[in-house]
Amino acid sequence: PPQFTEEEIVKHLETLKSYIKVKQQEIAQIEKYYTDTRGAIQAISHHNISRLMVELQTGGNIRMEEGSISDQWYKSCVDLVRSRFFATNFEQYGIKDIRISKVTRIHNRFLRNRFEDRLESLVDTSDPNHKRLLEYLFYGEDPELSGELLSALEDGFRTPMDYEKLSKDAGVPLTNSVFICEQARLAYLQEHGIIGPRGQVKPNPHRNKNCEITGRLLITKVFLGRTVQERESQSQHVDSNGNPPLAAQRPSYVPLISRKGETNWQKVKRKDYTNMTNSVYRIKVGDNKQRVWFAFDHHLILPEYLVEFVYISTPV
Repeated sequence: PPQFTEEEIVKHLETLKSYIKVKQQEIAQIEKYYTDTRGAIQAISHHNISRLMVELQTGGNIRMEEGSISDQWYKSCVDLVRSRFFATNFEQYGIKDIRISKVTRIHNRFLRNRFEDRLESLVDTSDPNHKRLLEYLFYGEDPELSGELLSALEDGFRTPMDYEKLSKDAGVPLTNSVFICEQARLAYLQEHGIIGPRGQVKPNPHRNKNCEITGRLLITKVFLGRTVQERESQSQHVDSNGNPPLAAQRPSYVPLISRKGETNWQKVKRKDYTNMTNSVYRIKVGDNKQRVWFAFDHHLILPEYLVEFVYISTPV
């Protein structure tokens, strides 16, 4: 048998250890792919089962239709969300863009019938121009109301009194801005160390396998009716029309949708506005076009699409 020197044996052992290490890394990578794929399949299965169960339990009154890029309504939803994404708002979170990963159309017969019945009692729906009175606004996930978004698409939204009892603004918060929709959630994730100061993401339920920040929102059809800007609730002064002065604008670091324990800024209360007022809006400081409306009649809000998305982070 061949004779090896001690030095040659050590060299062969190092080569063998190096080869084993490479193979172990390959095996670890394969196992990671397997775990990620299994988790993704389980998530998809759970989602599809839940969707079918809802359809079964409601006798088909609630149905979810997953869209594709060939559907015109899918494209319209993507365009709407992207047109209302303003990158400068997200710089503090290290986010530069948004990618839509899924759009689901919601068929909820009960909520649609309720919406149409209430609308017909207020406007002449036989006149095609009535559609100009309708808006498409976003409803986002509130970190203080877990599960609220999915509950809303099945059972509808809360009443203003329900929100007030929860120490929130009275009315359903709806907005024309992705940032306002997501502001409270992103601040919550950052405060709890789930995302870093520049958008770095740690393992958590709010990220996907690529460590990207994920989110979802509802696109709702809404009749805002007579809407007014938020006014001071405790002011003793009124203008010539008997209205108190406009409420002070919130600084950019304060979410436009109030939190439960918030005490430094006033909240919308139903009693501060007449019965003729259907909604109250609050504007974003520095950009009056970005607004959040607090709708007082939850029957006049119809969830139509569920949009799931991924944020694209700025390279560190």
